[in-house]
Amino acid sequence: EGPIRAEKLLERMHKLYLETGNETLAPYSIPFTSVLHAWARCREKTRKASRSEAILMKMQESYASGYEDVRPNRISYATVIDCLAKSNERSAAPRAETLLESMIGLYEETGDVNLRPNTVTFTSVMDAWAKSSERHSVSRVEAILRKMENMYAAGVQDAKPNAISYTIVLRAFATDVNADDKP
Repeated sequence: EGPIRAEKLLERMHKLYLETGNETLAPYSIPFTSVLHAWARCREKTRKASRSEAILMKMQESYASGYEDVRPNRISYATVIDCLAKSNERSAAPRAETLLESMIGLYEETGDVNLRPNTVTFTSVMDAWAKSSERHSVSRVEAILRKMENMYAAGVQDAKPNAISYTIVLRAFATDVNADDKP
């Protein structure tokens, strides 16, 4: 399977770096992101979510231990969030939202635009909640849309809601199993 082979190659690359000290093999974000993309394309929905989360965690740990070039960015987070949104796992939506909140916190803390969530990131989290059967999923979709609208109103152009964003909210309303029939 491609993603497993990609992970093993990434591990081998890191092992060779540690053994040889060859700087051209030093960990950096692009190979990690390539492995995330391999998992994103994988048809195994449940496994791709957990494996992509594990890769992201490995990136975070590597960055925290001094590998500056392994810092996760918007693409890394968005890829994992997308894997979660497409996984249909029961806990996928809250996990995706936790990653979104981490991104927002890191962006606000550092001002690094490479960590700022964009329309796609927000919409993927909203989609995860809209597909979720968890209680209060519709209110979570609405809350994320409001957060998105607030960020856009505050000048974050990347957070501009689009037709897909609003359509996901409408779909969530239409499929809300916890709703009563009152307007």
